[in-house]
Amino acid sequence: QRDHASRKFYMFDSFEGFQRYGKDKRLDSFLAADIFKAPLAAVKSALAMYGLLGPSVHFVQGFFENTVPAFGKPPRPISVLRMDGDLYSSTKVVLEHFYDSVVHEGGHVIVDDYGWRAQGHRRAFTKLCHHAVDEMRASRGITCPITRRFAVYGWERSSACG
Repeated sequence: QRDHASRKFYMFDSFEGFQRYGKDKRLDSFLAADIFKAPLAAVKSALAMYGLLGPSVHFVQGFFENTVPAFGKPPRPISVLRMDGDLYSSTKVVLEHFYDSVVHEGGHVIVDDYGWRAQGHRRAFTKLCHHAVDEMRASRGITCPITRRFAVYGWERSSACG
């Protein structure tokens, strides 16, 4: 951020963990753990510790399903769309609202939870992140390879492969 003062960074998160969906009680119980909570004050403190908290960093608090559609289109194209939504609905809403309109050619999509399968819940009834990614890519004919680097998955947007 220090070298890119004109760029804006938007961080969408509930900062309070997951909302309960009620479709899969085992998964809801698992996701209720405090380990999944990242309080806003703690996030700001961590960014400040590394000199990354400044006027170009914007926090949008709430669940993606509510905040992303209300946010509208970002003012500039997105170079990096990094998602850490874990579940189907949160990943789907981010992809629907940001991928087609603002992730530009050569932009990167990083999906923290593409490989996540809710440990101990191998037969979860709730769709997870990878389902939303796979459905979106199939519906748009995206064949750019998904690669795994540094324990996260992603792809580069290219007109050559969708």
